[in-house]
Formats: sequence, C-alpha cells, structure tokens
Amino acid sequence: MKLLPATIGFGDLLRRILVFEKLRPLREIADALGITVRNFCTRLRNGARFDPNDVAILLRVIDDERLRAWLFADSGLLLVRRPVMTSDGSNMTLVQRTAACAMEAMSAIYGLADAVELSMLAGPQIAAIEGHLDRAQGGLASIKLYLPPSPAGRGTADEHALREDFVQLVRRVLLTGQDVRPSELAEILGLSGAALHARLAGRVGFVPAELRQLFRRFPDPQLADCLLIGTPHTAILRPTAIDPDMDDSPMRTGLRSLREVVAFLQALLSSEGTSGSPLRAAVDRHLDEAIRQMATLRWNMTHIGRYDARRTPAITPPWGTTLSSNPPALA
Repeated sequence: MKLLPATIGFGDLLRRILVFEKLRPLREIADALGITVRNFCTRLRNGARFDPNDVAILLRVIDDERLRAWLFADSGLLLVRRPVMTSDGSNMTLVQRTAACAMEAMSAIYGLADAVELSMLAGPQIAAIEGHLDRAQGGLASIKLYLPPSPAGRGTADEHALREDFVQLVRRVLLTGQDVRPSELAEILGLSGAALHARLAGRVGFVPAELRQLFRRFPDPQLADCLLIGTPHTAILRPTAIDPDMDDSPMRTGLRSLREVVAFLQALLSSEGTSGSPLRAAVDRHLDEAIRQMATLRWNMTHIGRYDARRTPAITPPWGTTLSSNPPALA
C-alpha cells in the first residue's frame, strides 16, 4: 500500500483514486450513490460531504486499502478479512490460510531485517513495517473466523447491523452503553451542541473527518462493521502488547511470533480428522500468542524509545531469499 500524506483529506484521497489513478469509473461510483456524476464531483470539491451511508457504499464499491486505512487511522481497530468462498464454491482450507499467514509474518520480519541492515529505519520505513505487521495480525486473527462459532455468538453482530443504522448505533453503543455525555461527544468531534443534536436526530450526517475522529476515540467494532457491511472486512479490537517494558529486540519478537504460527500449523495438521476441541486449544495457545507477539513488535516499533537500530544486530533471514514486499492476499 502506498503511504498517504499525513494531511490528506477524504475527498482528496477519493480524487486521487478515481480522477488521477482512474481505478473505477466516476459514473459507476455516482450510480452506486444514487447521484449524478456532476453532483459527485461537486461533493469531492466541497469537502467530501458524505454521510455514513455514503461512506459505507464507497467502501463497498471501491475496494482500496487506502480508504480503509484513512478512515480507521490511529484507532484501536484492526480490519481482518471475512471468510469468503473460492471460485469452486469451497472455503479456503485452514492449512492454506495459515501458510499464507506465515508468509505475511515472514514478510514483516524480512522488511524489518532489511531496514535494520541498511540503517534505513526512518519514518517511511517504519510506516511500511507497521503495514506489514497490521496485515500479519489481521491474517492471524482472521483464522478464528474460519472456525465454527459458538452457538451463543452466532449472528448477533450482523443482526444488530441489519436492524440499526449508524446514528442508532452511536446512540446505543456510546450514549447508552458507554455513558458518553453528548457534550463530551460534541467536544471530541469539534461540534457545537446544536450540530451534534442535528446529527443524532438524523437531520445531518456525520462527515468522514468526524467518523475518523469518532473511531480514534471510540474504537468499537460494532460501529466500524456498520460501515463495512458488504465489504470483505470486519473489525476487531487491535491486540495489545503483552509487556511493553520487555527489553527484547524487535527481530527476536517477530521470530517468536512466527514460531507460534508454525506451531499452530503443526497442531492443525496433527489434528486433521479429529474433533474441534484439540484444534480450538491449539488456536488459543499458539495463535493468540502469535498475535500478542506481533502486537508487542508493533508497539516497540511505534513508540518513542522502544527501538534503537544501533543496538540491534543485523540478521540475515535464514531462508536466504528476498520475499515480496507485497505478500499474498488472504482470500
């Protein structure tokens, strides 16, 4: 994924994707939104006045990682791919998915090793490695979506998403569920009390910049999934570091996570033909630990004082080949 300028707006990003890069026809996007091409271009020029329903349509029609990265930037949410069907109508096997996750992890570790060896761990390199780590964490977390869910947990989130629109969810999840005061929410979003009331009443829609700030302060998967309906993604809370004070090299932490992925793959292969209990135990033991180690590595990479390239020895990957900077997608 190309790195985005820190100050780019939602409308500017849409113009880059649709006008300059021409990734999708403008008429196709305008038709999906139910407006004319001229009206759509006017919205792009005038601060991207898209409400949550519009944003959900744009995310569904324009499958571009940069849009999702912009909307959920600096939030506590991580997007993982939903289970999908292959062209022959069957699900991708857990072995195939786990192997792809291992490649994601290796790509992240190799990117780190390459940056350390060349002493190039500046801002763009750190951001690129963060992207690898997010994809690695998302891939590992998504494996759990392929296991049979518990009966108590079936369909509850999707049922809520189908019954409630975004404003109703904000009221239920934030104002009622988390006891957020309207005055506090207005201050966080930089709105007056009257402007927030208009949004909560449905007379005016939340605009993309407000949605972005909302997710930064209230990273709730239900709110995110309301905008992700119909896309290949769902939101989870970003895994947290197990011990931010541990004094370990980023390379060692990454390799420890990769070891857990391989251990899960071994347990998966050993449990073929058996009941689901041993597999669930392997998930809890190995995948959760792998995700935690990846989270620790990301924390060390993105917090001041937690990484110093000068005291980390350069490591040549044992496989001796250059991995692609664009690891395979987890279909």
